Amino acid sequence: MNPVTVIVFLSATSCAINAESLKTTKVGCNHLLENKIVSFESNFYPGNQLEPGTMPNKGYIMQLHDTWKKVLNYTNGSAWKSEKCWDSLCISSLKTGWESYFAYVDNNDGLNEKKHLKLSYYPKDPPWTGQFDIKCEACSTMKHCYVINKLGGSLDENDQGRMLADINGRSVIRYQVPSDYDAWFDWTIHLHDHVPARASRQFGFIIGLIISVIALFTFSFL
Repeated sequence: MNPVTVIVFLSATSCAINAESLKTTKVGCNHLLENKIVSFESNFYPGNQLEPGTMPNKGYIMQLHDTWKKVLNYTNGSAWKSEKCWDSLCISSLKTGWESYFAYVDNNDGLNEKKHLKLSYYPKDPPWTGQFDIKCEACSTMKHCYVINKLGGSLDENDQGRMLADINGRSVIRYQVPSDYDAWFDWTIHLHDHVPARASRQFGFIIGLIISVIALFTFSFL
């Protein structure tokens, strides 16, 4: 695998989310997400989905790749597998070259209120740090959902962190956040019946060549 570092700067504007939807009691949807192909779209940054990435000093992480658009584009990189792990779900990448890399909470992050979501290769199911619960406003739509990790499997609500993407697109789990900030944690879970093919290297080469020619042509007039 040759991971490519992607620097993400999410646009400052985000979608206005219906506050009433966020106040609705969430219901557990794990049973409908066992052995499914899914993608995770941020409702706070609509049109942006989680993909594998890298972060200096942190290794492999989950991050939002900013499209600068609010139009959803399901790609090879945004495909994930959700599967049953005990009473919860494990989430692994289906991106070409990242198969069997599971999401887990970095419990050694050093911060009590925030933990980075990282990716690591597990030939079998990951430990509790890689087990998640997904609760939504309605399991039939999965439009307003929380992705939850229970610290040490605890049932205490104070130990149940929710996933969000920070301003740089890095996915983290935050604990004990006031309800005023519920919009940060709002996700849509999309279900899919296939994993898109990876964009060909030839296509990427052609795009790069076109950009280089345009740049050369532009600077020749400066």
